[in-house]
Amino acid sequence: MEVGKKVQAGEWIGFMGSTGEGEEGTKGKFPVHLHFGIYYQDGTDEKAVDPYPYLLKIEE
Repeated sequence: MEVGKKVQAGEWIGFMGSTGEGEEGTKGKFPVHLHFGIYYQDGTDEKAVDPYPYLLKIEE
């Protein structure tokens, strides 16, 4: 992925997995999922944005 890249429906944006975030040996203990996030640069800090409102807007 790169800054400003537009994606189309059906285009790969990541890989799904089920390991979760925990100690080794967690494979298969979590449902398959994708971590999706939106971030922006604020000076030297990277800040996270809640993507949910954007996803709702896209559905309209």
